[in-house]
Amino acid sequence: MLDEVSSTVNQLVQQARSHLKDTTVYRAFFKDSPILSTSLAIGVGVLSLPALTFASFIIVLCLLTFLGFLFVEATITTVHAMM
Repeated sequence: MLDEVSSTVNQLVQQARSHLKDTTVYRAFFKDSPILSTSLAIGVGVLSLPALTFASFIIVLCLLTFLGFLFVEATITTVHAMM
């Protein structure tokens, strides 16, 4: 049982080290070619626009729904208090 856990942890550490080595290679590559890195950044930005638009639309709708609920409840409470 303990051997399985230690082997799993060792595998995860090895994967993390390989990913870390890959990121240093990518950093060096993108530092050497700024046009490619700029193009990639612009591409990621353009591709993320629909997701950001959808997320902002959902957030605004949630806030407006909450404010509408507050106004309706405040009106009902005010009318009830005047009776």
